[in-house]
Amino acid sequence: MKRVLKIVGLLLLVLVVSLLAIGIGTFGGMAGFTDGKEIGSATTIKDGYVAAYSIDSGDGVILIDAGDDPTGKALLASLAKKNRGPDDVKAIFITHGHPGHVAGVSKFPKAAVYALDREVSIAEGREAAKGPIPALFGASKHLVHVTNALTNGSTLAVGNKTIQIFAVPGHTAGSAAYLIDGDLFVGDPRARTRTAT
Repeated sequence: MKRVLKIVGLLLLVLVVSLLAIGIGTFGGMAGFTDGKEIGSATTIKDGYVAAYSIDSGDGVILIDAGDDPTGKALLASLAKKNRGPDDVKAIFITHGHPGHVAGVSKFPKAAVYALDREVSIAEGREAAKGPIPALFGASKHLVHVTNALTNGSTLAVGNKTIQIFAVPGHTAGSAAYLIDGDLFVGDPRARTRTAT
């Protein structure tokens, strides 16, 4: 009996150490971000453990991702600081379809929603992202309707902003990065790279 308990204890220890290693490997190297920080033409919006960005497009607001909170509390508070509301959001660009990036989309019913064509089914919750961790959680439960599917290498204008779209598969098959005013916006990790001018 003692031998069985030792084996079970050892297996539990290996499981706990493995989960810690996965957690550290997944989240340990993530760069921090500051809520309300101005980055070029964008403002950082901290929403739990993820970030979204708002950009004034002249005739409205562009959001890069829609946060982790389905009530959109952080997004709406950030907009209110600039005397803006939900109807001022003209476009939401989804970097990838994980719940932490699409949860607040429903708070902006007048916004066009953009995602890379290969990411639409994940963003809309019709398909789960691939990989062992996402498979545990299944497809997103957030109601998202992508109004515009994007293609790699395309460029479009929203208000006075030009957005270049880049496929950056890896995190998900349809992960995207958006280049706006010399700043590159990606989903996870929270990265921003200033291009040479």
